[in-house]
Amino acid sequence: MPRRILFAIRSKLGDTLISYACARAFVDVYPHDDVTLLTRKPYAALLSKEVGINVVGFDSRVGMFFKLLWMRMTSAAFDVLGVLFGSGPPIRLIGQLVKAKRKIAWNKRFAPELFEEGQLPPDHLLVAPALSVIQAFEPNFKPPLALRIPSLIARRAATRQHAIGIVPIADEQRRNLDAAALAQLIQDVRLRHPEAVLRVFVNPVNDGAETVVAQ
Repeated sequence: MPRRILFAIRSKLGDTLISYACARAFVDVYPHDDVTLLTRKPYAALLSKEVGINVVGFDSRVGMFFKLLWMRMTSAAFDVLGVLFGSGPPIRLIGQLVKAKRKIAWNKRFAPELFEEGQLPPDHLLVAPALSVIQAFEPNFKPPLALRIPSLIARRAATRQHAIGIVPIADEQRRNLDAAALAQLIQDVRLRHPEAVLRVFVNPVNDGAETVVAQ
């Protein structure tokens, strides 16, 4: 019997896409389940054409609240709520608003009375939090071997252009590349992929953006 499953990811782009890889792999293995993904609106736009997953985006904590409230009022309980990644008080809010027979989080410290918890090894890969949640209700589920977004792969194939993007400046200083590191990365990418169009994406409001643009 098909299950209704809500996966929630409330994090930044990298963690969101890595966690999504598990959701995508799950849908590929269990295509008859009715799967919804709740994530931030900009990332939901990237995933909106994915087959087999109903992607719901939110633009703020208030927006997330109303999306979840609407689900609660208009649909039956989910079989599983799986918080694949995210932290802080909003995770508790998700657990409180979503009607589900089982509620599982990669880390239940945000609401231990609401969630079961996936089992994480001491030293683990970035995909492990999401994997631990899915394996809590599907123990035989295997980790994805790669990050695949079929709808974006299809879009790229249609353009017949091999492009590589680099984002050297983030909103966290520890993630940023300095000028020397960026130059080395560009050189290495060009050597490995001489046929590719290389693009460097910079948000002008981030600290250090001016230096990168000046290069």
